[in-house]
Formats: sequence, structure tokens, C-alpha cells
Amino acid sequence: MTSEDSKGKSSYYGTVLPQTNKCNEIQVECVYIPVISHMDITNNTVELKVDVDLSWAATLEDVKKYNADPIEFIPEFAPNIVFPNCFRVDTDELIPLQANVRYQIREGSRIFIRHRFIGTLSVAYDVSSFPFDVQNIPIVFCVSFYDKDQLIFKVPADKNIVWVTKRYTNIPGFEFVRTLSDTIEIETFSHVVTIVQAKRTPGPYFFRIGLPLWSLNAATFSMYALSSIEEVINVLITVMLAFVGMVYVLSTLVPLAGKKTLFDAYAMVSMILCVIAMFMSSLQLPFGYEKVPLYFHIVLSVILHFHFSMRISRAIAKEKKKETMCFEELSQFMTIENLIDKAYNREMVEC
Repeated sequence: MTSEDSKGKSSYYGTVLPQTNKCNEIQVECVYIPVISHMDITNNTVELKVDVDLSWAATLEDVKKYNADPIEFIPEFAPNIVFPNCFRVDTDELIPLQANVRYQIREGSRIFIRHRFIGTLSVAYDVSSFPFDVQNIPIVFCVSFYDKDQLIFKVPADKNIVWVTKRYTNIPGFEFVRTLSDTIEIETFSHVVTIVQAKRTPGPYFFRIGLPLWSLNAATFSMYALSSIEEVINVLITVMLAFVGMVYVLSTLVPLAGKKTLFDAYAMVSMILCVIAMFMSSLQLPFGYEKVPLYFHIVLSVILHFHFSMRISRAIAKEKKKETMCFEELSQFMTIENLIDKAYNREMVEC
């Protein structure tokens, strides 16, 4: 290679590639997700299997080597695909596309590979709108040590490249809504981000959490049918203990989040109302025990349920908006850059 031929070229670990032709552009042909086995919202992880098909332009030397021996063929440039938000790896390797051929040159002199990843990825779940939440599962990959001036990814805009086999990804309590995929730049590196949206089915949680909480709230009004203060306080103490039991059930069914969930707020305010009722009943106010606490209780209960209904409406509208966001809006909403930075920092600490 002459000095004129090497102008405007960049070195990839000893291999000289042109900066201006398609050798430094990797096209994402397909992101195939056959299995999503588990979404652990408590630990912010997802277990899945994903196959990524990539292609890039072959050089004349690559074509000669491939024609000579397709099985042993290794191109001059072979990208090392990594998943920066990886939490645990079970399988991370190239899969032969045909027989034992790992690097296949097809029409148009393009090299095709299939990279398979099986393992656990870190996901920043948002459960503040539980049980109406729509979760965004990001699958991010890039190439190590090559910035955007040396290598960039291209995602076709005219076709869908993401395929999710719903037959084997039936996560209990969730329904997969849609998928999006595009490229973003993080710290001057080109990344491919595939987002799988999963919508929670809220119905079962209303039967297991919502209805019991509302029933307990309604049960507090039974104290006004009693004439003895001791009986009233006993009823309120029983309801209070039942609320404590429901909070424990909530802690097992509802994952922890940075913000309180709708049911968290409802349960805690209901407990506060129960304590207020106990306090006012024990005082035996001289201006009418039977009527004033009842009116006061009704007003507070109406305010609670009105506020809770408004929060449900806002939560539903917020999650509905996620289902209509484009890729750019979702990537900003999810702060994927922060997720990748945390993953890199975790790897540095582990090293």
C-alpha cells in the first residue's frame, strides 16, 4: 500500500481501513429477540436472548480470502460487539449463519455476522404509575474502542428490523406493546438502542390490592353504628391492623421505587385517616360525638378519593403518552446515557 493510498485512513489495531467508504459503517440488519424470560422489577434487571445481524462492506482482500476458504475466513476488520448495560453474561458469541461459516459474504460484497447474547441486562424501571405503568426495556450494544469518527452504526429507516417472538416472551402481568430501534451517540461512541415496550395489566392488582383497601376504608364507617367508645376504638384498632397487613402485602407485590406508587399513597393516607378517627373518638368532644366526627370523616374520605382519582387519571395519561413517543423522545425520557454511564462505572469498580 502506497503512502497516497493510506491518506485519510484510520488504523484498527494494525488493520488500515478507509475513513470515507462503507467499511466504517456497520448496518444493523436485524435484532431478533426470541426469548424474554424474566423481568425483575425489584432488582431492575431483565433476562433475555437476542440475536443481532450486522453487515459491512468487504474489501477485495476479504473477498479473495472468503472464496478460498469460507469456513476459516476471518475479515480484516471484525467488530467486537459489547452490551454496556450487561449485568450477567451466559452466552456472548458469534453464531454461524450457514454450516460453520461465521463470516459470510453475500451479494453486494458485504460481510454478514450474527452475534448472540444470552444473559441479564440492567434496566431502569419506572413504577411510580403502578399498576398502570408501561416499562421500556433498552437493549444497547456498541463496538469497543471505536469512536464515531472511526465507526458508526446505520439502522434502516424504511423497514422494521426488530422482531420479538411473543410466543416465548409471555411475561405474567405484562403485554408487549411495540419495539423501536435507532442509533444514538454516547461519549462520542455510536450505540444501537432497541427499546421493547411492555405494558402492565392493571386488572389483577385492583382485585388483590385496590378492592381490599377500599373495603377497609368503607369498614371504618361502621363505627358510627356503635354507641360505646370502647367498641368504636376496638373497631378502629382492628381496621388499623388490617391496613398494616395490607401495607405488608403491598411491599411484597409492589416493587420499591424512587417515588411512592399510587397504592402506597392511598394506603398511608387511609391509615392516617384511621388514626385521626381514633384520636377524635377518644377525646369525646362535648359538641356532639356522633355527628361531628362523621361529617369530618366523610369530608376527608371524599377529598382522599377525589385526589386519588385525579392521580390515577394523570398516571394513565402519562403512560399513554409513552406508547406514542418517538425514539428520540423515549431515549431522552429514559435517560439512556445515564444508564450506560452507570453500567460503565459498575464495570470499572468490578475490575
